[in-house]
Amino acid sequence: MNKFNPLYLLLFSLILFIYSIINLNNLTTKLENTKISNKQYIKNGQKYNALQKAWGKKNNAKKKINGILKLANINNANIITNNRTIRVKIRNANLHSLDKFMNKILNDTIIILNFSLTKSSLDIEVGR
Repeated sequence: MNKFNPLYLLLFSLILFIYSIINLNNLTTKLENTKISNKQYIKNGQKYNALQKAWGKKNNAKKKINGILKLANINNANIITNNRTIRVKIRNANLHSLDKFMNKILNDTIIILNFSLTKSSLDIEVGR
């Protein structure tokens, strides 16, 4: 009664071997899916990193605004610089120059925090 039947032991070993192979195949499939998703995450991360490099430059916002002001022929602009923001106040400007300024600002890589536009004046707050 205390003896193990070798046939049972062989059958148990065979079942354990088949279970191990099936489990290994499932884990290999999951690993391949994880590799594919990681490659996609890396690709998305590189895209976001490139965007962050393009949008994250803080030092040139004032230079860009000054260049756009010169390009739009706006001479009566008041620029107030804080640690975090740059506030531009344009008073008594014609509609064409305001339109040109807003077009250039909105098409540039500048973060606009707040703006208000009336008939002949513009208040805009830009993040640094």
